[in-house]
Amino acid sequence: MPTVLFHIGSRPIYTYTVLIDAGLLLGLLVTWWLGRRRGLSPPALMDVLSIVLTGGLLGGRLLYVLLNLAYFSQHPWESLAIWRGGISFHGAFIGGGVALLIWSAAGRRPIWQWADLLCPALALGGVFGWLACLAGGCAYGEAGRGALYLRAADIYGVVARRFPTQWFGIGQSLLLLGILLWALFRQRAGLPTALYLIGYFGGQFVLEFWRGDEVPYLGALRLTQWLDLLLFLAGLALLASWGKGRQPASSVPDLPPPEEASPNP
Repeated sequence: MPTVLFHIGSRPIYTYTVLIDAGLLLGLLVTWWLGRRRGLSPPALMDVLSIVLTGGLLGGRLLYVLLNLAYFSQHPWESLAIWRGGISFHGAFIGGGVALLIWSAAGRRPIWQWADLLCPALALGGVFGWLACLAGGCAYGEAGRGALYLRAADIYGVVARRFPTQWFGIGQSLLLLGILLWALFRQRAGLPTALYLIGYFGGQFVLEFWRGDEVPYLGALRLTQWLDLLLFLAGLALLASWGKGRQPASSVPDLPPPEEASPNP
C-alpha cells in the first residue's frame, strides 16, 4: 500500500490521512443512522458527535506527542502536523470519553444511551485506523521469523519480516463491529460499551507483546498496555454490573430531553 496516495500540485496526499478521514466519516454516518433509528434528534446528534470528535482528536494527538516526546522535543512544530499522521487511539478514546462524560453530566443526559451508540463507530474506525497504520507503517510488528511473519515496512520505511500487527488489528475490529451491532439491538444499556472495552482493549493488551514500535515502558509492560489493562478491567466491571440487573435500555429514556427531541421521531 503506497504511503502517498496522490498529489495535488506539489502537495502529497498521504494514504494514512485519507483512510483516517474515511474512517471518521463512515463512523459519523453509522452513528447518525443508528441514532435516527432510535428517534434521536439531529441537533442532539450533531452536538455529541462534534464534542466527542473534538475531545478525541485533542486527546489522541496529545498522548501521541507525549509517547514520542524525545522526537517532538527536537521538532516541536511537527507536534501540530496532525495531517502527516500520528494519533494515539488510547488518547483519542480517553479524550472523547471525558468529553462525552462532561457533556452528559452538564445536560443530565443518560450516558449509556450515547456511549453505546458510539461503540460501533469506534470499531469501524478501528478497521480504517489499522489500515492507515498498514499504509503509514505505524504500530508495526516486531521483526522475526516464522509462518506468521510477513514482509512489511516500519514507520521509517525499513522493510523486514514482521509480525502482522496491523492485519490482526483489522480482523479484531471487524469481528468486534459485528458483535457490537448485535449487542446494540439487544437493548441493554451499557452492554455494547462493556463488550467494546473488553474486546478491543483486551485484544490490544495481548497484541502489543508483538509490537515493534518504540513506546515508553512502565515495569515489564508498555505504557499503552497498562492503559489497555485498565480499560479492559473497566469493561469487566461494567459487564458484571450489567449481569447483576442493570436496567435494559428500553427502561432508560431512549429520547433526549424534551428540548432536544425530534418533532418527528
